[in-house]
Amino acid sequence: MYRAVLGALVCGCGSAAKPAPVVAAAPPCLADGLGALHNPPLLDVACTAEGKSCRAACEANDPSGCMLYGYTLQRADAGDLANAQFARACTLGLAIGCTNFGADLWLGHQPAAPPAVACARKLFERSCDVRETFGCGMLGRMVADAAKTPETRETARRFFDKTCTDLGAMSCRMYAYHLELGDLGPAEPATIHALMQRACDTGDADACGEHATVGETFHH
Repeated sequence: MYRAVLGALVCGCGSAAKPAPVVAAAPPCLADGLGALHNPPLLDVACTAEGKSCRAACEANDPSGCMLYGYTLQRADAGDLANAQFARACTLGLAIGCTNFGADLWLGHQPAAPPAVACARKLFERSCDVRETFGCGMLGRMVADAAKTPETRETARRFFDKTCTDLGAMSCRMYAYHLELGDLGPAEPATIHALMQRACDTGDADACGEHATVGETFHH
């Protein structure tokens, strides 16, 4: 819970006390109060079953429909509307919806306010807890971004080592990216290449093929 900080009241002779400044409360975090999350395969059947569109499926509280409708809006450059669908998918229990919404909180509005960053981390943690690979990758990215000492860099590497080994996909590409940036200490190009290959082999299509840098795979 975020609390307002009350200013001290200072009385002057013969004058009224100055009112305390009003501090706006942070908006609630979507991660607070979430029920159980699930990480099922995201299939297009939600858009076509019984003739429903993705939007209609979402309105009928199908979380996959909300997710797919959000992707449709995202491709149409309707970012805020897309994020509303991702948030709805999240509240309906779909882990990838929580990850996508958290990613926008953290990276969609720079510089992100501290409460938004904290909320995004909570969402990534919840998604990663159910082995959602994008959520684990984004959580690793947060850990790596904050790593400024040998000890914290080692913590980030251990996190990526585990999630890349266990899950592959996006977590491996995020690991390769931060090694490429030098955030986690020196790394051989062969190590980065091997991580990208594992990411590709385990379902991260953006990691596949030849790339001049890992970074370019995030800027299509």
